[in-house]
Amino acid sequence: MAERITIEKKFDIPTSATLEPSSALFTGPHAFLSLNDNKTEFPISNETCLHKPHEEKTGEKMTQYLIVGRQASVSDIRIDHKSVSRTHAILYFLPNSTSSEWKLHILDCGGKKGTFVNQVRLSPGAKNSAVLKDGDEIRFGTYSQFFRVRLRKEINPTTNNTATQAKKTLTPREQREAEIAAMIKSFDKKPSYNPVITDDFNESQSYHAKKIQANKISNVNQNLEDDGHHLPISHSTEFDSISVKPVTSIGLDPSGSRVITGSSDTTISLYDFGGMTASHKPFQTVTDINDEGSYPVISISYSNTGDKFVVGTTSPQCTVFDRDGKVLIRFAKGDVYVSDMSRTDGHTNAVTCTSWHPLERDIIATSSLDGSVRLWDLIRGKTTFLGLLKCSAVYRLKDKAGKRSKGVTSVCFHPSGRSFATGDCDGSVQIWSMSQIKNSGISTLLKSHPDQMYSAAHGSNKVISLTYTRDGSKIASRGEDDSIILWNSSNLKDGPLRRWSRGLSSWYETSNCVFSPDGKFLCAGTCVRKPKRENNNTDPAERGKILFFDCSSEKESPTHQIEVAPVGVSVIRVAWHESLNQIFAGLSNGKTIVLYSPERSKKGALLSTSRSAKKKDALEVLLESRHVNGSSLVLNENKIITPNALPMFRDEHTAAKFKRKRGGKYNNDDNDGAKKRPEPPALGIKTGGVSSVQSSFTQVIAKTLIREKNIAGKDPREELFKYNKGKSYVDHAYDTGSKKILSEKTAEEEQEEMKK
Repeated sequence: MAERITIEKKFDIPTSATLEPSSALFTGPHAFLSLNDNKTEFPISNETCLHKPHEEKTGEKMTQYLIVGRQASVSDIRIDHKSVSRTHAILYFLPNSTSSEWKLHILDCGGKKGTFVNQVRLSPGAKNSAVLKDGDEIRFGTYSQFFRVRLRKEINPTTNNTATQAKKTLTPREQREAEIAAMIKSFDKKPSYNPVITDDFNESQSYHAKKIQANKISNVNQNLEDDGHHLPISHSTEFDSISVKPVTSIGLDPSGSRVITGSSDTTISLYDFGGMTASHKPFQTVTDINDEGSYPVISISYSNTGDKFVVGTTSPQCTVFDRDGKVLIRFAKGDVYVSDMSRTDGHTNAVTCTSWHPLERDIIATSSLDGSVRLWDLIRGKTTFLGLLKCSAVYRLKDKAGKRSKGVTSVCFHPSGRSFATGDCDGSVQIWSMSQIKNSGISTLLKSHPDQMYSAAHGSNKVISLTYTRDGSKIASRGEDDSIILWNSSNLKDGPLRRWSRGLSSWYETSNCVFSPDGKFLCAGTCVRKPKRENNNTDPAERGKILFFDCSSEKESPTHQIEVAPVGVSVIRVAWHESLNQIFAGLSNGKTIVLYSPERSKKGALLSTSRSAKKKDALEVLLESRHVNGSSLVLNENKIITPNALPMFRDEHTAAKFKRKRGGKYNNDDNDGAKKRPEPPALGIKTGGVSSVQSSFTQVIAKTLIREKNIAGKDPREELFKYNKGKSYVDHAYDTGSKKILSEKTAEEEQEEMKK
């Protein structure tokens, strides 16, 4: 109560503010706040107020209002979001000075992120409070959900003056008796709890796919669904992620059951459509990709069977994971002091791209800034002493002058697996054949001359992306010159088939382009600049888009474009799954957007969006909103021990305690080195003849078998000789006191006896 009195004085809330304006037309709440226009409503009345105001002895009520904020001890409508202040806004009714109506007011408490009514930010203070009307939209901070004001009818304070006067004429005893009667009557009602609003609370916007209004560049008046192109862009959904850094890579399972996203903060998130609800949360998050440090993720590639995937970072080493995100093997690092790339076991500079062989389940290609492309064989490849995999083939790239390449920026396998294409820092595109690869040593696996080459394809700018069509007849390259070029993969010397350069700004080295499953369209994301804080820019050109180009058209402008990102957010990475017919887009704010069509897409996002997340019980939400940090409610939240669960649902730290090997010993697979490490000696400071370090079972047995005797202050030689009394530590053959047993006959005598 003291906190609310302080709030009244701090923000100068009018004394006439109330939550129960008198009305003879109806009873109950006069206004509601609807969350995202759905059925979840918060009545603006004393029912929502968790901190009921006390009445004075005169019977007059104190100031009544609702507090919207993040602090549980004060807020009546609690929004658990980082952009919402502890006391963010205040709602209350005030009578109109010029008429007999009651008006709903909202007061901004001066939070950093502000309060917005119909996209207009309010000034803090009671003098700048805004009058709310029916249908107004309220947003608190940068919270993604919004509230809609619902007013029942006009409220007239003069229609019920007689009832108010009758109530004031009651004696204090009669008022107390009326309160007791009302309290006893309320016992029959069901308890109500105000839910805590979080990011997962929205059911209409987060849990269900929202319709996107696609913007078509051409002047055709037909819809995208009926123009014959059949692009899966009618609906979209968003993946949840713990990372807020740009999504720089996307990996798609060939079967379409799983998706992996990599961020620039060394985090990869694994999603499974089969077990994922509409909240789209990852079932596994991996952060320890490299042992040597933290490096941004730049490339993710799935194997053709979907049982493994490789992750490339800006370090010289790549890591291969199994389907559930467990490390299988890491690649070796080359010697930086060796200039000949064929004499090193791995890359000596940062990896720029990874590509898994489309037919061989154990062949991986990687490109690096050391000017080479290396092939890795997970089965037949050799390993170092530390268990790191050595490369099996080396391709050294050269520029048009015949000098060593400054760096290979991209690599992509042909769908047939017989060749692969590379992009260089000098803008050249090269195609290499794999027909000469043999398993006879690294010296015979060195190749320096490509089969096809087109120099300066993108001028002197880097080639940041390469992609083949499904049949391998065409290849597309994207460069830092903000252009995409379409090539004939069988003959690069014919020159570019198409070139697009309008609106293809690419400020990230991991920006790419992909073909549609039928090869008719090519899509790519665009990068935009962040708007200034004081400039409230809503220009559509400042939003990240996905552009679609028709490969059969000679127009340089895109055929379609669709906005999928907020203002100032870029679209970095795109992926188009062939069997799902769904488009995945990685944004610079850490989000991943999935575009699909219910009529033309299969499974994938259609499965996850159809499953509603488990709703929390109202009492459970109330307890979570009132818990103390560090209490048992938080420590034991959702901690169900399931040691025999599937790997994707298993808690590795808990399951390792219950996993047993043969012989009944516990096994911890996460730390193989700890199993082979011997037990350390019992060291430590002795206190009262007992070591402060806890002894192991082996050490206890050793102490009982070995007789300990204090020989301090005595002659060590004499004490050691005492152990020799009655004992012999010499073999009988060397004992001088024993009887020597010699041969009775010589060798000559034995030969003569044998002749007889």
